[in-house]
Amino acid sequence: LPRNLNTIECVCCGGVRYEQCDISYPGIICKDAPNPYNKKYRMIDGKHRLSKMKSMNITKSPYYVIDYAIIKPLLKQLQRR
Repeated sequence: LPRNLNTIECVCCGGVRYEQCDISYPGIICKDAPNPYNKKYRMIDGKHRLSKMKSMNITKSPYYVIDYAIIKPLLKQLQRR
């Protein structure tokens, strides 16, 4: 999303989650997951934390990386419910 749509004017929360997020928690990204931009990684958790870190000029942060092959079966199980 464009920067103005995921910070204080976030389209999903009106900026509340951006303001309240704790950047000390690592986010979660998925390697080789399908995504609209054909990128190698897709963010699963941490959109607001990443946006906040960018606005603070923080360029490095720990993230958990999960291979899509590991979570794909779990996602299929969730869809069946």
